Amino acid sequence: MRRGEILNMKWERIDLKNGLLYLDEVDQKNGQKGSIPINSEVRAAIIHRASIKAQHCPNSQWLFCHPNGSQIKSVRRSFKSACKKACIENYKIHDMRHTVAAWLVQSGTPIAQVSQLLRHSDIRMTMRYSYLSPDNLRSTTDTLAQISIK
Repeated sequence: MRRGEILNMKWERIDLKNGLLYLDEVDQKNGQKGSIPINSEVRAAIIHRASIKAQHCPNSQWLFCHPNGSQIKSVRRSFKSACKKACIENYKIHDMRHTVAAWLVQSGTPIAQVSQLLRHSDIRMTMRYSYLSPDNLRSTTDTLAQISIK
């Protein structure tokens, strides 16, 4: 997800039963409504946020809010501090999207699926990560070896 999509996430758009986060057209770069599937780790993080909400800001509509319930609008300083503690230099919040794309491609996830998950409007944006797959061309050449010429 993009930073703005995360910070603008409201509780009403979280569907733990079906494992989806819903995005409004104002939230997405492409200006369309959509949804993102969540995994068990994201689900656990959301449940943890729900316990924080119940204790500190039960009336807040925001997934990420201050103790008074108001929306957190920036995490720049916190992110910079976390990177400093982890000895990570020159890393921005948006770079996490690139990291996700790289990890998925390296694990063999089809580029079309990576593109859909990242909600790139053009698969060419996602194709920048295709070179990272060590077996990207190996499977193609293996397929050629199995084709018999008649």
